[in-house]
Amino acid sequence: MTRWWPFGLALAAAGVAGVVLDQTRGLLDLEVYRYGGRAALDGLPLYGGRDPVTDLPFTYPPVAALLMAPLAVLPGVVASSLWTVLSVGALVAVVGIAVGEVGRRVRGPGPRDPASSGLGRSAARRRSVVARFFGRGAGASSRNRPEGAGSRDPGWACRPSSAAAVVGVAAACVVLEPVWLTLAFGQVNLLLMLLVVVDLLVPDRRWAGVLVGLAAGIKLTPLVFVVMLVLVGRRTAAGRAVGAFLVTVAVGFVVLPGTAWVFWSEAISDPGRVGGPAYAGNQSVYGALARLLDGEPPRVLWVAVAGVLAVGVLVVAARVWRSGDRVLGTGLAGLSMLVASPISWTHHWVWALLVGVALVARSWRWGLAWAAVFVAAPGWWFPHGAEREHDWGLAAHVVGNAYLLAALVVAAWAAWWVRPGSGGRGRDAVTGVDREHALDGA
Repeated sequence: MTRWWPFGLALAAAGVAGVVLDQTRGLLDLEVYRYGGRAALDGLPLYGGRDPVTDLPFTYPPVAALLMAPLAVLPGVVASSLWTVLSVGALVAVVGIAVGEVGRRVRGPGPRDPASSGLGRSAARRRSVVARFFGRGAGASSRNRPEGAGSRDPGWACRPSSAAAVVGVAAACVVLEPVWLTLAFGQVNLLLMLLVVVDLLVPDRRWAGVLVGLAAGIKLTPLVFVVMLVLVGRRTAAGRAVGAFLVTVAVGFVVLPGTAWVFWSEAISDPGRVGGPAYAGNQSVYGALARLLDGEPPRVLWVAVAGVLAVGVLVVAARVWRSGDRVLGTGLAGLSMLVASPISWTHHWVWALLVGVALVARSWRWGLAWAAVFVAAPGWWFPHGAEREHDWGLAAHVVGNAYLLAALVVAAWAAWWVRPGSGGRGRDAVTGVDREHALDGA
């Protein structure tokens, strides 16, 4: 048990960080969540009002307010510390699952001799490096066991021997702007990502799909992953996700009937409830168009552009997932969600973490270039706020939409890799082994 000390140290540090944040700048979004929880407990209107501390509205479905109610009864500093611990724990868990999944692929079936596998020297060298970092301590070997349904390879779960490495990678991920901003604001993003990642990357879960439905019930955008489950052939899991989502909706109507009616009939379609779309921090297609057109874009234009791009990215994500790279596929599906959403604040882009892990396993240069975008956060380099984004020049529009453009570039590269006849589909780019990833079927 002593070998698990890195996890304990990370959570202890998170608890202290939560106290420091609470006493210095405050966790703004956590305050809004607690406001929603208090309103649910006291039977007060949840929508239409604003949190008196932050002057921000509660924008999530009613069931989210019910889940936040326990935080509302805790002292602020305790809630901040606990929430930060949960968020950091989710970050470490996501990293551990992603690294373990890459390790499972590295240790997968196939010849180890480059000559017999068709690998060149550079590919073999890359595989060796990736295997040393991702493969060790990430579960039992599965080289003699088929993938897919029925496989009991626990590759998603890191061993104690790799605990320090996983915590180290998670700590490095904190420099990514979406991650540290999520922690600084007390946002729910990392916890929602964990729910989705468990359902899509942890094998042999009897109730796979339920956590995706729960995530969608808390925040609607994860509904994209229901479509993802259908596209990769996991229709049973998709059905469970829909069922779990409908249960969250029903719970809202049973416990808070009036509030639920207001949300689903009015608040859900109010564009002003989530802030100005042209703000530099909105790294979605809608935000890019709003900045370019000096105002909110016509709905037809937004739906046409965002719809084509988001569907394209999601289809690529499914093809990548089916080819064997489930980490990159899941990350790309998360990016498609951000492309489609009218509001995708920079702290929503925590899905870049999964894409980064997958890219590092393929190419250090690609991985570092991807990470550099989310460390530098170019969207903030130009005048922003008070509608100054409307004065941006061409260079500012290009660089200032870096998150969105980087996502589209990586999706285009992935589409090229898995295009029919390329040899990418069915050939694992890390291991070099020709194989079509078996569907989970669940």
